[in-house]
Amino acid sequence: MLRNCRQFLRAGVCGVLLCSVLVSLASAGARQWPHEQSRLKPDSEIVWGSLENGFRYAIKPVSSSPGRVSMRFVVSVGSLDEATNERGLSHFVEHMAFAGTRNYPKGELGRFFQKLGMDYGGDVTAFTYHDRTVYHLELPRNDVGLVDQSLEVFRDYADGILFEPSNVEVERQVILRERQVRDSPQSKLSELSLNLAMEGTLVPERSPIGTNEVILTADSDRLKAFYRKWYRPELMTLVVVGDVDITKLEEQIAAMFSSLESADGEAPQREIGSPVRRESVRTELLPMNGVDRFHVEALRCWDEGSYEDSWKTRERDYVRSFATELLNERVRQQVDGINNEFAYYRRYLGLPYVSFAVSVGGDEWYHAADWSDYLLRQGFKYGFQNEEIEKVRASWLRYNENQVKRYSALGPQEIIDGLVDSIETGKVYLGIKDLSAFHNKILKKINRRSVKSAFRDCWDFDAMTYLVAGNIEDGVDPNLVAASLHFVRLMDLPHYVPVVVEKFAVEKRETQGSVVDEEVIEGMENAFSIQFENNTRLTWMNTTLAPGAVEVLVRVGGGMLAYVGENPTTHELALNAMFRSGFGEHSMEELFSALRAKVDNFGFSASEFDAFEFACTGDEAGVELFLQVVAGYLAEPRISEEAFEITQNKYRQSRVLELDGVNEGFRELQRLIFKDEKAFHEPRIDEIDTASVEESREWLLPELMEGFLEVIIVGDMQKQVAIDLVLKTLASLPLRKIDKEEFSTARRLDFDMPLGDYAIRYDGAKGDNAFGVVAWNMGTFDVSMREGAALFLLSKILENRVNDKIRQELGKSYSPMVNYQSLPAYDDVRFLRADVDCLAEDAQLVLELTRSITQEFLRGELSSEEVERAAMPLQDSLKAAWRDDQFLATMVLSGMYEYENSVQYALMYRDGILLELTPDELMDAARKFIKDDRRLSVALIPSIDADGVGESQVRAVPMPVAVEQ
Repeated sequence: MLRNCRQFLRAGVCGVLLCSVLVSLASAGARQWPHEQSRLKPDSEIVWGSLENGFRYAIKPVSSSPGRVSMRFVVSVGSLDEATNERGLSHFVEHMAFAGTRNYPKGELGRFFQKLGMDYGGDVTAFTYHDRTVYHLELPRNDVGLVDQSLEVFRDYADGILFEPSNVEVERQVILRERQVRDSPQSKLSELSLNLAMEGTLVPERSPIGTNEVILTADSDRLKAFYRKWYRPELMTLVVVGDVDITKLEEQIAAMFSSLESADGEAPQREIGSPVRRESVRTELLPMNGVDRFHVEALRCWDEGSYEDSWKTRERDYVRSFATELLNERVRQQVDGINNEFAYYRRYLGLPYVSFAVSVGGDEWYHAADWSDYLLRQGFKYGFQNEEIEKVRASWLRYNENQVKRYSALGPQEIIDGLVDSIETGKVYLGIKDLSAFHNKILKKINRRSVKSAFRDCWDFDAMTYLVAGNIEDGVDPNLVAASLHFVRLMDLPHYVPVVVEKFAVEKRETQGSVVDEEVIEGMENAFSIQFENNTRLTWMNTTLAPGAVEVLVRVGGGMLAYVGENPTTHELALNAMFRSGFGEHSMEELFSALRAKVDNFGFSASEFDAFEFACTGDEAGVELFLQVVAGYLAEPRISEEAFEITQNKYRQSRVLELDGVNEGFRELQRLIFKDEKAFHEPRIDEIDTASVEESREWLLPELMEGFLEVIIVGDMQKQVAIDLVLKTLASLPLRKIDKEEFSTARRLDFDMPLGDYAIRYDGAKGDNAFGVVAWNMGTFDVSMREGAALFLLSKILENRVNDKIRQELGKSYSPMVNYQSLPAYDDVRFLRADVDCLAEDAQLVLELTRSITQEFLRGELSSEEVERAAMPLQDSLKAAWRDDQFLATMVLSGMYEYENSVQYALMYRDGILLELTPDELMDAARKFIKDDRRLSVALIPSIDADGVGESQVRAVPMPVAVEQ
């Protein structure tokens, strides 16, 4: 399964990800653990073991999630190990692991794990990287039998994949579909930027998805040969994190894997080469037809010789990351960034790698490269100022402190992938206290000199490659960027002048509120509802799920329920324009700069159609600042003409610069489903310029100043502390509305979804993805709480059937989904919806198959086994969600004053209603609510002239359907 390599470089895991490693592949029994090659001491809780045949295992006991166990089976082979005529075989083998093994015929593996409560594709999945293949399992229970069966599955992956020819053919089609999904402008851009940086290495020639030629021609024999060559015990590592009996688990591992036999001879050594050493700037242009966005990126990868994990090399990398974050802060100040990461420093395949990317529009796009180069040269020549360093230092010290507090509460799934990555990249996995102490030591001694030196190590502007991608006109000189850079470098380079942002200080309010009522929330532990004198409501729940961390959600007014405008641009712009306007004497830049320094994250939206929402995650000091900022905005909300125009321009640009055309198709689908209900629409491009600031003010400002005000605080904060924080902030505001009864009429939406068959063509020049969407309207039916649960479970049952037929049997889709959708704000908005990705030429077939699968289901019977297969993963995920503060705040406790029995409804799901539903009960609900005469079928397909970016390697032939019904 592939994902975007750009996402890995910036964040972590995604699809056939490209991962860092520089590990030699040697003979059985010879591989060492990273800490055996370093003076660094690993986490003392981890048990490191190996068998005589070279098979290794690492076990880390974690008790934060009783009974839960995360397991990873890692084979140190990826696309870098493929020969020229094997490109794509490592990923193909990974697919075949799920298409039939010695003990689990095709289809049985998914059913087996779903019955045990593991979601096939969520808890049970795999990824192929440049350097390794990783198989995932998430066990909901740690009983010996389940652990042993899971190890048996891994043993089947190790030497029991069958490679039946018929299954090879199906998986070939799935991989081609997967390749087509990834053949998007963004993927092409990510691949090109990586390849430019890594030129000289094997990386540009070894994309994990492989080549079309190999995918189309690989047969069972070729796959078997590759499998036998690389799937050998000395290249395998089992990693287990969770609530385990170490002694018993080691016995099980030995019993399961000791008999694994290696292939003849030694595995070949991996040679990736070295990146080209550049002595001058290089520029590259990538024309992207139909995309008005210009992506400008400065990047560099270089070779420093063999990497050894030591305190010295870690300090060097940490200071480089710190220096790069200083560059990020400068960019945020200049482009109104909130939490964006424009630049990063990483190690990739053991090699240091930097990237600095921005998106721009307009005819003089090449000046973005000038501006980027200007900032890099300023940092390179002059370094950074003390006040810049102190701001980032304080933020990073706070982050390290919170990491130590919260680590003990992390679940196995939050730990294991970091452990796997450390093993495969040859880095010692340190205990959290040792790691934090080391980072704090570095932070305390960082100064202008060390930061400037680290910045120069990374951002050598004379050795950068500049990549510009966008709607570049024919005939543009490829040397345009280089010529522009040369010209601006002849000019004087002044010192950087920081944007002056005053330290945020909230004026104390003259009066504070008082508590007038308090009651226990029935069914919830350590949870209370508190009402203040000004009618503000506080819902508080104390947990220790994330020590030192608190989730806060502030819900104000009616949100989309209060929207009556004609132009949907209004509800896309108003809240952002209000924030951009600031309040009192405080600018947005000042406020957001203060928030970035104090809280983990923050955001705002007109969410769920029934309130304006402001959210943050942070510690006590961060929460206090956040509530002060929200109170300031609610006391003095405004939307200035200038802020509205800036917001309007930025929104227009974000839409014009959007890469994936299918998003526009889904916007039109939303308009089709909700017809004239503008609150559900996103604007078309031509509507953006006609939006008015007056309409935004009329809708938003009265709601913020007077609307019903609800605060939810969940996490590691005592009740009195939470009350005192609200008393000093939101409870001191003028009197608020006591309820939201005035929106009772708005909630009675006349939902009249169109029926029949439609096709929506989107701008295919922005991508070739197609979808078949089928929805069944249930809006006019009365649905009880139990029937709602039945429909939720039915969506998973139907998804399994669609997946079994369309993906597993026919290979016509990569990731089909079926969901039951309802909105608490609107009782009459309910529908079951299937979204099936496909080739454009298969869209009509997919629609017909989805409809026939559903009709066959309604005519047939439902077994207890099939119900259990669908219910167990859903129930297990619900149980796990209740160990997450954000879920408790946003999904359980929010809106409890508006929706009767909402908490009891959530408790009903938690306590197992999905496991109580019988096959007869489910079939009764299905036949009652899923009606073919209430069906909408829509083909979302690229336009006739779809050509993607360059020449697509998997073509999508448009189907001959009309645009209209």
